[in-house]
Amino acid sequence: MPEVNTLKDKGVSNNVLSRKNMIWLLISVVVYAVIRIIPIADLSPEGHKALAILGWIIVVLISNCLPTMVTNLVFALLIILTGVLNTGQFLIAVATSPLFMLICLSVVAMGMSKTNLGARIAYWTIKTIGRTPSLLVLAVMLFGTIISALIVNLPALLALCPVLISILTELNQEPGKSKLGKALFLGLAWSGGTGGLALISSNVLNAASVGALSAATDGGAVISYGSWAIVGIPVALVLVIPGWLVISRWFRVNKSVENYDPAIADKKLEEMGPVSFDEIKYFVIIVLMILCFFFSKQLKVNVPIISFIFMTIMIFPKIGLIDFDEASKKLNWAMIFQVGFFVGFAGAIANTGLGNWLTGIFSSWLGSGSLIGMLIMVTVIGHIATFVVPGGGATIMMIPTAIALAAATGLNPTVLAFMFIITCQWSQFQPVQPQYLIVCSNAGGFLEVKDVVIPNIIISFVWTIFAILVVYIFAPMAGML
Repeated sequence: MPEVNTLKDKGVSNNVLSRKNMIWLLISVVVYAVIRIIPIADLSPEGHKALAILGWIIVVLISNCLPTMVTNLVFALLIILTGVLNTGQFLIAVATSPLFMLICLSVVAMGMSKTNLGARIAYWTIKTIGRTPSLLVLAVMLFGTIISALIVNLPALLALCPVLISILTELNQEPGKSKLGKALFLGLAWSGGTGGLALISSNVLNAASVGALSAATDGGAVISYGSWAIVGIPVALVLVIPGWLVISRWFRVNKSVENYDPAIADKKLEEMGPVSFDEIKYFVIIVLMILCFFFSKQLKVNVPIISFIFMTIMIFPKIGLIDFDEASKKLNWAMIFQVGFFVGFAGAIANTGLGNWLTGIFSSWLGSGSLIGMLIMVTVIGHIATFVVPGGGATIMMIPTAIALAAATGLNPTVLAFMFIITCQWSQFQPVQPQYLIVCSNAGGFLEVKDVVIPNIIISFVWTIFAILVVYIFAPMAGML
Protein backbone atom coordinates (compact mmCIF):
# COMPACT_ATOMS: atom_id res chain seq x y z
CA MET A 1 0.00 0.00 0.00
CA PRO A 2 1.58 3.32 -1.00
CA GLU A 3 2.66 5.74 1.73
CA VAL A 4 3.40 9.45 1.65
CA ASN A 5 7.12 10.03 2.05
CA THR A 6 8.43 12.50 4.56
CA LEU A 7 10.80 15.28 3.60
CA LYS A 8 14.37 14.34 2.85
CA ASP A 9 16.98 16.95 2.07
CA LYS A 10 19.23 15.85 -0.76
CA GLY A 11 21.85 18.58 -0.51
CA VAL A 12 22.71 18.41 3.20
CA SER A 13 23.26 15.47 5.53
CA ASN A 14 24.35 15.00 9.14
CA ASN A 15 24.23 18.76 9.70
CA VAL A 16 27.48 19.17 7.72
CA LEU A 17 27.67 21.57 4.78
CA SER A 18 29.70 20.36 1.84
CA ARG A 19 32.15 22.62 0.05
CA LYS A 20 29.70 22.99 -2.84
CA ASN A 21 26.91 23.98 -0.47
CA MET A 22 29.17 26.49 1.26
CA ILE A 23 29.93 28.10 -2.09
CA TRP A 24 26.23 28.37 -2.94
CA LEU A 25 25.48 29.77 0.49
CA LEU A 26 28.16 32.40 -0.08
CA ILE A 27 26.64 33.23 -3.48
CA SER A 28 23.23 33.68 -1.85
CA VAL A 29 24.74 36.12 0.65
CA VAL A 30 26.42 38.04 -2.18
CA VAL A 31 23.11 38.24 -4.08
CA TYR A 32 21.44 39.59 -0.94
CA ALA A 33 24.18 42.17 -0.40
CA VAL A 34 24.23 43.32 -4.05
CA ILE A 35 20.46 43.89 -4.11
CA ARG A 36 20.66 45.81 -0.84
CA ILE A 37 23.49 48.02 -2.14
CA ILE A 38 22.02 48.83 -5.56
CA PRO A 39 19.79 51.92 -5.30
CA ILE A 40 16.23 51.31 -6.54
CA ALA A 41 14.17 54.42 -7.22
CA ASP A 42 10.64 54.71 -5.79
CA LEU A 43 10.98 51.54 -3.71
CA SER A 44 10.60 51.89 0.05
CA PRO A 45 13.42 50.71 2.36
CA GLU A 46 11.22 47.81 3.51
CA GLY A 47 10.43 46.85 -0.08
CA HIS A 48 14.13 47.01 -0.94
CA LYS A 49 14.95 44.68 1.95
CA ALA A 50 12.15 42.32 0.94
CA LEU A 51 13.51 42.14 -2.60
CA ALA A 52 16.98 41.29 -1.24
CA ILE A 53 15.60 38.56 1.02
CA LEU A 54 13.73 37.01 -1.89
CA GLY A 55 16.91 37.07 -3.96
CA TRP A 56 18.67 35.20 -1.17
CA ILE A 57 16.04 32.51 -0.78
CA ILE A 58 15.73 31.93 -4.54
CA VAL A 59 19.44 31.04 -4.71
CA VAL A 60 19.22 28.84 -1.62
CA LEU A 61 16.21 26.92 -2.88
CA ILE A 62 17.58 26.35 -6.37
CA SER A 63 20.97 25.21 -5.03
CA ASN A 64 19.48 23.23 -2.10
CA CYS A 65 22.49 24.30 -0.01
CA LEU A 66 20.60 24.31 3.30
CA PRO A 67 18.11 21.90 4.87
CA THR A 68 14.57 22.99 4.07
CA MET A 69 13.53 23.78 7.63
CA VAL A 70 16.73 25.77 8.23
CA THR A 71 15.97 27.75 5.06
CA ASN A 72 12.47 28.47 6.37
CA LEU A 73 13.71 29.68 9.74
CA VAL A 74 16.48 31.89 8.31
CA PHE A 75 13.94 33.34 5.85
CA ALA A 76 11.59 34.19 8.73
CA LEU A 77 14.40 35.67 10.82
CA LEU A 78 15.59 37.87 7.94
CA ILE A 79 12.06 39.20 7.44
CA ILE A 80 11.78 40.12 11.12
CA LEU A 81 15.34 41.22 11.91
CA THR A 82 15.65 43.49 8.87
CA GLY A 83 12.36 45.20 9.73
CA VAL A 84 10.41 44.15 6.65
CA LEU A 85 7.69 43.00 9.06
CA ASN A 86 7.74 43.10 12.83
CA THR A 87 7.13 39.93 14.81
CA GLY A 88 3.40 40.56 15.21
CA GLN A 89 2.90 41.37 11.54
CA PHE A 90 4.79 38.27 10.46
CA LEU A 91 2.86 35.96 12.78
CA ILE A 92 -0.44 37.43 11.60
CA ALA A 93 0.65 37.01 7.96
CA VAL A 94 1.53 33.35 8.50
CA ALA A 95 -1.64 32.69 10.49
CA THR A 96 -3.80 34.16 7.73
CA SER A 97 -1.97 32.21 5.01
CA PRO A 98 -3.32 28.87 3.67
CA LEU A 99 -1.08 27.03 6.17
CA PHE A 100 -4.02 25.83 8.30
CA MET A 101 -6.03 24.74 5.29
CA LEU A 102 -3.02 22.98 3.79
CA ILE A 103 -2.56 20.97 7.00
CA CYS A 104 -6.22 19.93 6.97
CA LEU A 105 -6.27 18.97 3.31
CA SER A 106 -2.94 17.15 3.58
CA VAL A 107 -4.49 14.91 6.23
CA VAL A 108 -7.53 14.34 4.00
CA ALA A 109 -5.18 13.41 1.14
CA MET A 110 -3.38 10.92 3.41
CA GLY A 111 -6.56 8.89 3.37
CA MET A 112 -5.77 8.05 -0.23
CA SER A 113 -2.48 6.48 0.90
CA LYS A 114 -4.46 4.19 3.22
CA THR A 115 -6.42 2.81 0.29
CA ASN A 116 -5.60 1.75 -3.24
CA LEU A 117 -8.08 4.19 -4.80
CA GLY A 118 -5.55 6.72 -6.10
CA ALA A 119 -3.13 4.04 -7.24
CA ARG A 120 -5.95 2.03 -8.82
CA ILE A 121 -7.16 4.99 -10.89
CA ALA A 122 -3.56 5.95 -11.75
CA TYR A 123 -2.64 2.45 -12.94
CA TRP A 124 -5.91 2.20 -14.88
CA THR A 125 -5.06 5.48 -16.62
CA ILE A 126 -1.56 4.21 -17.36
CA LYS A 127 -2.96 0.93 -18.68
CA THR A 128 -5.38 2.77 -20.95
CA ILE A 129 -3.01 5.45 -22.28
CA GLY A 130 0.60 4.69 -21.34
CA ARG A 131 1.65 2.36 -24.15
CA THR A 132 5.06 4.04 -24.53
CA PRO A 133 7.28 6.01 -22.10
CA SER A 134 6.04 9.24 -23.69
CA LEU A 135 2.40 8.20 -23.35
CA LEU A 136 3.14 7.14 -19.78
CA VAL A 137 4.12 10.75 -19.06
CA LEU A 138 0.87 11.91 -20.71
CA ALA A 139 -1.18 9.48 -18.60
CA VAL A 140 0.45 10.74 -15.40
CA MET A 141 -0.13 14.37 -16.39
CA LEU A 142 -3.79 13.79 -17.28
CA PHE A 143 -4.42 11.88 -14.07
CA GLY A 144 -2.46 14.46 -12.05
CA THR A 145 -4.48 17.31 -13.55
CA ILE A 146 -7.83 15.65 -12.85
CA ILE A 147 -7.00 14.48 -9.33
CA SER A 148 -5.44 17.85 -8.46
CA ALA A 149 -8.57 19.62 -9.65
CA LEU A 150 -10.85 17.40 -7.57
CA ILE A 151 -8.92 16.82 -4.34
CA VAL A 152 -7.04 20.14 -4.05
CA ASN A 153 -3.76 20.13 -5.88
CA LEU A 154 -1.03 20.28 -3.23
CA PRO A 155 -2.17 17.37 -1.03
CA ALA A 156 -3.06 15.36 -4.14
CA LEU A 157 0.57 15.53 -5.26
CA LEU A 158 1.68 14.03 -1.95
CA ALA A 159 -0.53 11.01 -2.53
CA LEU A 160 0.63 10.50 -6.13
CA CYS A 161 4.40 10.58 -5.55
CA PRO A 162 4.59 7.03 -4.11
CA VAL A 163 2.71 5.68 -7.16
CA LEU A 164 5.36 7.09 -9.51
CA ILE A 165 8.18 5.76 -7.34
CA SER A 166 6.57 2.31 -7.52
CA ILE A 167 6.34 2.48 -11.33
CA LEU A 168 9.95 3.61 -11.70
CA THR A 169 11.15 0.91 -9.34
CA GLU A 170 9.38 -1.73 -11.45
CA LEU A 171 11.20 -0.34 -14.50
CA ASN A 172 14.57 -0.50 -12.68
CA GLN A 173 15.10 3.23 -12.99
CA GLU A 174 17.83 4.81 -10.87
CA PRO A 175 17.06 7.95 -8.80
CA GLY A 176 18.98 11.01 -9.96
CA LYS A 177 19.89 9.45 -13.33
CA SER A 178 16.59 8.34 -14.83
CA LYS A 179 15.34 10.72 -17.51
CA LEU A 180 11.96 9.04 -17.34
CA GLY A 181 11.92 9.66 -13.60
CA LYS A 182 12.65 13.35 -14.08
CA ALA A 183 9.98 13.60 -16.78
CA LEU A 184 7.31 11.85 -14.71
CA PHE A 185 7.84 13.92 -11.59
CA LEU A 186 8.15 17.17 -13.51
CA GLY A 187 4.97 16.25 -15.36
CA LEU A 188 3.33 15.61 -12.00
CA ALA A 189 4.43 19.03 -10.71
CA TRP A 190 3.14 20.74 -13.86
CA SER A 191 -0.16 18.85 -13.69
CA GLY A 192 -0.52 19.94 -10.07
CA GLY A 193 -0.18 23.52 -11.26
CA THR A 194 -2.62 23.16 -14.15
CA GLY A 195 -5.11 21.07 -12.18
CA GLY A 196 -5.08 23.74 -9.49
CA LEU A 197 -6.55 26.19 -12.00
CA ALA A 198 -9.67 24.17 -12.82
CA LEU A 199 -11.94 25.05 -9.89
CA ILE A 200 -11.96 27.57 -7.06
CA SER A 201 -11.60 24.63 -4.67
CA SER A 202 -8.63 23.16 -6.58
CA ASN A 203 -6.12 25.44 -4.88
CA VAL A 204 -6.20 27.16 -1.50
CA LEU A 205 -5.07 30.39 -3.16
CA ASN A 206 -8.00 30.45 -5.58
CA ALA A 207 -10.58 30.93 -2.85
CA ALA A 208 -8.32 33.38 -1.00
CA SER A 209 -7.80 35.48 -4.13
CA VAL A 210 -11.49 35.50 -5.05
CA GLY A 211 -12.28 36.60 -1.51
CA ALA A 212 -9.64 39.33 -1.70
CA LEU A 213 -11.13 40.61 -4.97
CA SER A 214 -14.63 40.75 -3.52
CA ALA A 215 -13.43 42.48 -0.34
CA ALA A 216 -11.34 45.05 -2.24
CA THR A 217 -14.33 46.02 -4.41
CA ASP A 218 -16.95 45.87 -1.62
CA GLY A 219 -18.62 42.97 -3.39
CA GLY A 220 -18.67 44.71 -6.75
CA ALA A 221 -16.43 42.16 -8.46
CA VAL A 222 -17.28 38.52 -7.72
CA ILE A 223 -16.10 35.34 -9.44
CA SER A 224 -18.61 32.57 -8.76
CA TYR A 225 -17.73 28.89 -8.57
CA GLY A 226 -19.50 28.26 -11.88
CA SER A 227 -17.91 31.22 -13.67
CA TRP A 228 -14.47 30.07 -12.58
CA ALA A 229 -15.16 26.53 -13.82
CA ILE A 230 -16.26 27.73 -17.26
CA VAL A 231 -12.84 29.28 -17.84
CA GLY A 232 -10.66 27.30 -15.43
CA ILE A 233 -11.45 23.81 -16.70
CA PRO A 234 -10.59 24.61 -20.37
CA VAL A 235 -7.39 26.37 -19.25
CA ALA A 236 -6.33 23.36 -17.18
CA LEU A 237 -7.00 20.83 -19.94
CA VAL A 238 -5.51 22.89 -22.79
CA LEU A 239 -2.22 23.40 -20.96
CA VAL A 240 -1.63 19.65 -20.49
CA ILE A 241 -0.79 18.79 -24.12
CA PRO A 242 1.94 21.41 -24.77
CA GLY A 243 3.40 20.61 -21.35
CA TRP A 244 3.55 16.93 -22.21
CA LEU A 245 5.19 17.62 -25.59
CA VAL A 246 7.87 19.83 -24.04
CA ILE A 247 8.71 17.30 -21.32
CA SER A 248 8.78 14.32 -23.70
CA ARG A 249 11.09 16.06 -26.15
CA TRP A 250 13.34 17.66 -23.52
CA PHE A 251 14.06 14.39 -21.68
CA ARG A 252 13.73 12.17 -24.80
CA VAL A 253 11.82 9.65 -22.73
CA ASN A 254 11.12 7.18 -25.56
CA LYS A 255 14.87 6.67 -25.88
CA SER A 256 15.59 6.61 -22.15
CA VAL A 257 14.00 3.24 -21.30
CA GLU A 258 15.12 0.18 -23.24
CA ASN A 259 12.69 -2.40 -21.89
CA TYR A 260 9.52 -0.49 -21.16
CA ASP A 261 6.65 -2.86 -20.45
CA PRO A 262 3.18 -1.25 -20.20
CA ALA A 263 1.93 -4.51 -18.68
CA ILE A 264 3.25 -3.33 -15.30
CA ALA A 265 -0.07 -1.54 -14.87
CA ASP A 266 -2.00 -4.80 -15.40
CA LYS A 267 0.27 -6.50 -12.88
CA LYS A 268 -0.32 -3.80 -10.27
CA LEU A 269 -4.09 -3.82 -10.79
CA GLU A 270 -4.17 -7.58 -10.43
CA GLU A 271 -2.19 -7.37 -7.19
CA MET A 272 -4.71 -4.87 -5.77
CA GLY A 273 -7.66 -7.18 -6.22
CA PRO A 274 -11.29 -5.96 -6.16
CA VAL A 275 -12.33 -2.50 -4.98
CA SER A 276 -12.40 -2.42 -1.16
CA PHE A 277 -14.92 -0.84 1.21
CA ASP A 278 -12.27 1.71 2.32
CA GLU A 279 -11.78 2.81 -1.28
CA ILE A 280 -15.51 3.38 -1.65
CA LYS A 281 -15.62 5.22 1.68
CA TYR A 282 -12.73 7.50 0.72
CA PHE A 283 -14.34 8.24 -2.64
CA VAL A 284 -17.61 9.20 -0.92
CA ILE A 285 -15.76 11.48 1.53
CA ILE A 286 -13.95 13.27 -1.31
CA VAL A 287 -17.16 13.72 -3.31
CA LEU A 288 -18.94 15.15 -0.26
CA MET A 289 -16.03 17.52 0.39
CA ILE A 290 -16.11 18.83 -3.18
CA LEU A 291 -19.88 19.31 -2.98
CA CYS A 292 -19.47 21.25 0.26
CA PHE A 293 -16.85 23.44 -1.42
CA PHE A 294 -19.24 23.99 -4.32
CA PHE A 295 -22.15 24.95 -2.06
CA SER A 296 -20.11 26.65 0.67
CA LYS A 297 -21.98 29.92 0.17
CA GLN A 298 -25.37 28.27 0.55
CA LEU A 299 -24.12 26.31 3.56
CA LYS A 300 -22.67 29.53 5.02
CA VAL A 301 -19.43 27.74 5.90
CA ASN A 302 -16.10 28.98 4.52
CA VAL A 303 -13.55 26.77 2.78
CA PRO A 304 -11.02 26.50 5.67
CA ILE A 305 -13.76 25.32 8.03
CA ILE A 306 -14.95 22.77 5.46
CA SER A 307 -11.40 21.46 5.18
CA PHE A 308 -11.21 21.26 8.99
CA ILE A 309 -14.50 19.32 9.14
CA PHE A 310 -13.28 16.76 6.62
CA MET A 311 -9.91 16.43 8.33
CA THR A 312 -11.86 15.59 11.50
CA ILE A 313 -13.87 13.00 9.58
CA MET A 314 -10.68 11.51 8.15
CA ILE A 315 -9.15 10.93 11.63
CA PHE A 316 -12.42 10.10 13.43
CA PRO A 317 -12.40 6.54 14.88
CA LYS A 318 -14.31 3.94 12.86
CA ILE A 319 -15.33 6.55 10.26
CA GLY A 320 -11.97 7.88 9.07
CA LEU A 321 -8.99 6.12 7.57
CA ILE A 322 -6.04 7.49 9.52
CA ASP A 323 -5.38 8.27 13.20
CA PHE A 324 -4.08 11.59 14.48
CA ASP A 325 -0.67 10.32 15.64
CA GLU A 326 0.04 8.79 12.23
CA ALA A 327 -1.12 11.94 10.46
CA SER A 328 1.07 14.22 12.59
CA LYS A 329 4.12 12.04 11.89
CA LYS A 330 3.53 11.97 8.15
CA LEU A 331 2.84 15.66 7.69
CA ASN A 332 5.66 17.31 5.77
CA TRP A 333 6.13 20.11 8.27
CA ALA A 334 9.09 21.71 6.48
CA MET A 335 7.10 22.01 3.26
CA ILE A 336 3.98 23.24 5.09
CA PHE A 337 5.90 25.96 6.92
CA GLN A 338 7.65 26.97 3.73
CA VAL A 339 4.36 27.41 1.90
CA GLY A 340 2.91 29.24 4.90
CA PHE A 341 5.91 31.57 5.17
CA PHE A 342 5.93 32.36 1.44
CA VAL A 343 2.23 32.99 1.11
CA GLY A 344 1.92 34.70 4.46
CA PHE A 345 4.78 37.03 3.63
CA ALA A 346 3.32 37.78 0.22
CA GLY A 347 -0.07 38.54 1.69
CA ALA A 348 1.49 41.27 3.83
CA ILE A 349 4.14 42.45 1.39
CA ALA A 350 1.92 45.19 -0.01
CA ASN A 351 2.76 47.17 3.12
CA THR A 352 6.39 47.31 2.02
CA GLY A 353 5.53 49.11 -1.24
CA LEU A 354 7.00 46.32 -3.37
CA GLY A 355 3.60 45.61 -5.00
CA ASN A 356 3.02 49.28 -5.81
CA TRP A 357 6.55 49.54 -7.17
CA LEU A 358 5.90 46.64 -9.56
CA THR A 359 2.62 48.19 -10.67
CA GLY A 360 4.30 51.54 -11.28
CA ILE A 361 6.91 49.99 -13.54
CA PHE A 362 4.22 48.87 -15.98
CA SER A 363 1.78 51.75 -15.62
CA SER A 364 3.29 53.46 -18.65
CA TRP A 365 2.31 50.43 -20.78
CA LEU A 366 -1.41 51.15 -20.50
CA GLY A 367 -2.84 51.37 -23.96
CA SER A 368 -6.31 51.47 -25.40
CA GLY A 369 -7.66 48.93 -22.97
CA SER A 370 -8.43 46.19 -25.52
CA LEU A 371 -9.09 42.84 -23.85
CA ILE A 372 -6.35 40.90 -25.65
CA GLY A 373 -3.81 43.67 -25.04
CA MET A 374 -4.64 43.84 -21.34
CA LEU A 375 -4.52 40.06 -20.96
CA ILE A 376 -1.01 40.08 -22.44
CA MET A 377 0.05 42.90 -20.14
CA VAL A 378 -1.44 41.29 -17.05
CA THR A 379 0.27 38.00 -17.86
CA VAL A 380 3.67 39.68 -18.23
CA ILE A 381 3.22 41.55 -14.95
CA GLY A 382 2.08 38.33 -13.28
CA HIS A 383 5.20 36.46 -14.41
CA ILE A 384 7.48 39.18 -13.08
CA ALA A 385 5.56 39.50 -9.82
CA THR A 386 5.81 35.74 -9.28
CA PHE A 387 9.53 35.84 -9.94
CA VAL A 388 9.91 38.50 -7.25
CA VAL A 389 7.42 36.95 -4.81
CA PRO A 390 7.68 33.15 -5.17
CA GLY A 391 5.50 30.35 -3.89
CA GLY A 392 2.25 31.53 -5.42
CA GLY A 393 2.14 34.37 -2.93
CA ALA A 394 2.08 37.05 -5.61
CA THR A 395 -1.49 35.95 -6.38
CA ILE A 396 -3.14 37.90 -3.59
CA MET A 397 -0.64 40.74 -3.83
CA MET A 398 -1.62 41.46 -7.45
CA ILE A 399 -5.39 41.76 -6.85
CA PRO A 400 -5.18 45.54 -6.18
CA THR A 401 -3.15 45.88 -9.38
CA ALA A 402 -5.91 44.13 -11.37
CA ILE A 403 -8.51 46.51 -9.93
CA ALA A 404 -6.36 49.57 -10.73
CA LEU A 405 -5.71 48.42 -14.31
CA ALA A 406 -9.41 47.68 -14.84
CA ALA A 407 -10.37 51.13 -13.60
CA ALA A 408 -7.85 52.74 -15.94
CA THR A 409 -9.05 50.82 -19.01
CA GLY A 410 -12.76 50.41 -18.37
CA LEU A 411 -12.61 46.61 -18.29
CA ASN A 412 -14.31 44.35 -15.76
CA PRO A 413 -11.82 43.68 -12.94
CA THR A 414 -12.90 40.02 -12.68
CA VAL A 415 -11.29 39.01 -15.99
CA LEU A 416 -8.01 40.79 -15.19
CA ALA A 417 -8.00 39.42 -11.64
CA PHE A 418 -8.62 35.90 -12.97
CA MET A 419 -5.72 36.27 -15.41
CA PHE A 420 -3.46 37.49 -12.61
CA ILE A 421 -4.49 34.61 -10.35
CA ILE A 422 -3.87 31.83 -12.86
CA THR A 423 -0.63 33.40 -14.15
CA CYS A 424 0.83 33.74 -10.69
CA GLN A 425 -0.01 30.12 -9.94
CA TRP A 426 1.36 28.41 -13.05
CA SER A 427 4.23 30.77 -13.89
CA GLN A 428 7.29 28.56 -14.05
CA PHE A 429 10.11 31.07 -14.51
CA GLN A 430 11.55 30.11 -11.15
CA PRO A 431 11.08 26.64 -9.63
CA VAL A 432 9.97 27.60 -6.12
CA GLN A 433 6.22 27.24 -6.56
CA PRO A 434 4.55 25.10 -3.85
CA GLN A 435 4.06 22.16 -6.21
CA TYR A 436 7.84 21.94 -6.74
CA LEU A 437 8.54 22.09 -3.02
CA ILE A 438 6.16 19.17 -2.52
CA VAL A 439 7.13 17.01 -5.51
CA CYS A 440 10.90 17.46 -5.19
CA SER A 441 10.85 16.62 -1.48
CA ASN A 442 8.79 13.47 -2.10
CA ALA A 443 10.27 12.27 -5.41
CA GLY A 444 12.60 9.69 -3.88
CA GLY A 445 15.62 11.42 -5.46
CA PHE A 446 14.25 11.18 -9.02
CA LEU A 447 13.78 14.96 -9.39
CA GLU A 448 15.65 17.97 -8.01
CA VAL A 449 14.98 21.65 -8.48
CA LYS A 450 18.01 22.05 -10.77
CA ASP A 451 16.45 19.60 -13.26
CA VAL A 452 13.48 21.84 -14.04
CA VAL A 453 14.91 25.33 -14.59
CA ILE A 454 15.24 25.35 -18.40
CA PRO A 455 12.09 23.28 -19.15
CA ASN A 456 10.16 25.66 -16.91
CA ILE A 457 11.32 28.69 -18.87
CA ILE A 458 10.33 27.05 -22.15
CA ILE A 459 6.86 26.03 -20.96
CA SER A 460 6.21 29.45 -19.45
CA PHE A 461 6.41 31.04 -22.89
CA VAL A 462 4.29 28.30 -24.47
CA TRP A 463 1.64 28.33 -21.74
CA THR A 464 1.38 32.11 -21.86
CA ILE A 465 0.15 31.95 -25.45
CA PHE A 466 -2.35 29.15 -24.79
CA ALA A 467 -3.71 30.60 -21.54
CA ILE A 468 -4.31 34.05 -23.01
CA LEU A 469 -6.22 32.58 -25.97
CA VAL A 470 -8.39 30.35 -23.76
CA VAL A 471 -9.26 33.17 -21.34
CA TYR A 472 -9.99 35.51 -24.27
CA ILE A 473 -12.42 32.96 -25.75
CA PHE A 474 -14.13 31.69 -22.58
CA ALA A 475 -14.22 34.74 -20.29
CA PRO A 476 -17.25 36.26 -22.11
CA MET A 477 -19.11 32.95 -21.70
CA ALA A 478 -18.42 33.07 -17.95
CA GLY A 479 -19.78 36.60 -17.60
CA MET A 480 -16.40 38.05 -16.67
CA LEU A 481 -16.76 40.98 -19.09
